[in-house]
Amino acid sequence: MKERLICRAPDRDVPKLKCNYPLPCPHHTAIIDISEDIAELRIPITAKAALKGRHHLEDIAAILLINQS
Repeated sequence: MKERLICRAPDRDVPKLKCNYPLPCPHHTAIIDISEDIAELRIPITAKAALKGRHHLEDIAAILLINQS
């Protein structure tokens, strides 16, 4: 039987535990729409993590805007 791939990222609620959600994990997987429209990057994170890593999100947005032109 084929072994299922599971997410090995830390759990978002209890970081000492592994997520163990089957891949693609909705909590730790980036989804990129590459259709003819403008690409959309969705990364589900908590509000606390967004505030803590806000500068990283701004860097990602800047890179995407540079590559869009």
